[in-house]
Amino acid sequence: MWFVDCANAQFGFKYQWLIGEAFTQIQFNKIQQILRRFLWGGGFRYQIFDTEALRLSAGNSVMYEFEVYLDRDFNDLIRFNHYLSAEWYFNKVFTLKHTTYFQPRADYFENFRINTETSAETNITKHLKLHIVFNLFYDTHPHPGVQSTFYTFTNGITYIF
Repeated sequence: MWFVDCANAQFGFKYQWLIGEAFTQIQFNKIQQILRRFLWGGGFRYQIFDTEALRLSAGNSVMYEFEVYLDRDFNDLIRFNHYLSAEWYFNKVFTLKHTTYFQPRADYFENFRINTETSAETNITKHLKLHIVFNLFYDTHPHPGVQSTFYTFTNGITYIF
C-alpha cells in the first residue's frame, strides 16, 4: 500500500522503515559567491531505530545541482547525497537533533561536500521555545576565492499560540 504526504513531498511504502523522498532547494549565498543554486533530487530514507527517546535514520539519494556564481561562472552536475540523522528526546522539555550529509560528485568522488546541522530545542514556557542551531559546511573543491569551510550559529524563539 502506498501513501502520499504532499505537504512534505514524501512518498513511501506501507513499511515504515523505508520511505521514498523527493526534494528541491533554491538558494543564494553571497559569502560563498553563489548568485543562484538549484537542487532537485530523490531517493530513500531508512528508519534504523525509532523509539520515544531516540530516532535514527539514514538516507541515500541522487541530486541534480545547478549553481551560478557572482562572477557568472557555473556548475551543472550530479551529486550523490548520503546522510545520517539522529533525534534525541530527553524529556518533554528538551530535544537534540543532528544530521550529517556527505555529497560526493557522481563523476569525481574526490570532489565532495560535508554538511552538518546540530540543533537543540527547549521549552521556556508553555508557549515559548528556544532554538539553538549550529551548521558546518565543508567543500573539497570550492569556487576560486571562496574558503572551504563555513559555520553558523543561529538562535531563535518560537511562540506557540
